[in-house]
Amino acid sequence: MRRRRLHGVLVAALAAAVTIGVAAPAAAEDLEDYLEKAAEAEYAGRRIVVTIWEGRSIAAITALEHAGKGMMAAASGTVIRSGRVAFEGVAGVELSGWSTSRLDARYRTGEATEMLRLGRPAYAVSVYEDDVVRARIVFDLETWAPLATEIYDGEGELFRYAAFMEFSPGVARPTASDYGYGYDLVARVEESSLPVVAGGYRRVDAYAGPSGSVHSFYSDGLFSFSVFEVAPRAAEERFRDAEVFELAGAEYLVLAEPSALWVKWRGRDAAYVLVGDLPPDHLRRVLADLPAPQPMSWLQRILGFFR
Repeated sequence: MRRRRLHGVLVAALAAAVTIGVAAPAAAEDLEDYLEKAAEAEYAGRRIVVTIWEGRSIAAITALEHAGKGMMAAASGTVIRSGRVAFEGVAGVELSGWSTSRLDARYRTGEATEMLRLGRPAYAVSVYEDDVVRARIVFDLETWAPLATEIYDGEGELFRYAAFMEFSPGVARPTASDYGYGYDLVARVEESSLPVVAGGYRRVDAYAGPSGSVHSFYSDGLFSFSVFEVAPRAAEERFRDAEVFELAGAEYLVLAEPSALWVKWRGRDAAYVLVGDLPPDHLRRVLADLPAPQPMSWLQRILGFFR
């Protein structure tokens, strides 16, 4: 039960990261208005998502439906709706509450330009952080759905690309929304041991997880990530094929997926799992502000075999 509930919370975080990353920005002073329209859009199709990490490309093609604010149905059998995430075959997750985040002042947007995408009238918009292009989004003018999204790293190199290969406006709302398995309630809490601000991202909410774990959600209005404080050996199976990532002499485990980065490290009193859609240079800034990895003593290494 404990492993199942932890897995559910982690998947919920990933789903939230994917939703925010794909439905990102709009044009100039209309940015937040466009975001609202994108969140309420109804559409369906097949989309390719590619992340480039350490010179490797990780890609996936998925079928999805987006039916109004807070609801997404994917081919994987996951339904997201109004603070709930339902999984096919297991209990879902329900948040007790959540806050909204505003776009950070470090971002500015360029002028929208008209174009055709998949034969449909669209607006193409660039979003800048200082003089660096952080994102280019192509919005469908009929539905405001993001037809294509490009995310760039601090050097102006492409980090993530998401684009519809097939697209149609409107969608049939899912009928098997709950799958009959019920939900595990995740309660919002006021306190977290993690900083209020990390790498320019603000901690928006924190939630109580199983066995004393805590889930902290951060956003800057454009990208987002979650950090889970968990037992040292939690989520080991997911990170079985992860690679070692070094930062400031410390080692982290990183698993790159098409829509998100997963990072795990061991602190002084707990292990941490970060899941987010943030670009690599932002990830480095964030990790620098979070608890640093701690080397394991010989005793911890031996005891680890018995946990």
